[in-house]
Amino acid sequence: MNISLIQAFKGPLARWLTMSFTLLALVAVVMAIGSVWVVRFTDNIAQVPENQRPNLRRYKEPDDYLTPEDRKRKEVMKALKTKKAETQASTTLSTAEKLNNEKADLDREHADLRFQKEVLTKKSKDLEGPEAVKEHLEQVKRLNERIAAYEQKRKIFQDEVDAFNTVVKSETSPPPPDAQTTEEESASEGLE
Repeated sequence: MNISLIQAFKGPLARWLTMSFTLLALVAVVMAIGSVWVVRFTDNIAQVPENQRPNLRRYKEPDDYLTPEDRKRKEVMKALKTKKAETQASTTLSTAEKLNNEKADLDREHADLRFQKEVLTKKSKDLEGPEAVKEHLEQVKRLNERIAAYEQKRKIFQDEVDAFNTVVKSETSPPPPDAQTTEEESASEGLE
């Protein structure tokens, strides 16, 4: 049998105890909310109540602690990195254009070789006499030589594409933390 506290005391004492516990809980919550400090960041002082303005603190960026020489050195480093990135990007772009042109040439050559093969296949069905067979075999031999040369070019092209992809992947992925520190240190040594 479940009996609530109010049912057990059934009277003004029970109601008074229940109301006082409820009021105490509300007061505690209101006090806790009222005593919490909220940190707000703003760049508009009008958003800060006037009574709190004497307690304002300015947030400082890491660059705010640098000396003028360190700031200049950092600007030079940033400019060098930007120039290096632009140079790499233009080199990468020109290499990509060169590779795209080579691919287009190889695709045209491949299409031509397929067409020549189809023509020779169709001609092989209508050969008459030993001279025609001999001429046809000579054409097949020349086509096979062209196909072998094409395959060599295609292999060289694929090696160039693989090397290009490796370079692009290494440029776009961030260097390990140790390499990044070493790179910054070596560049700053050159400025001193």
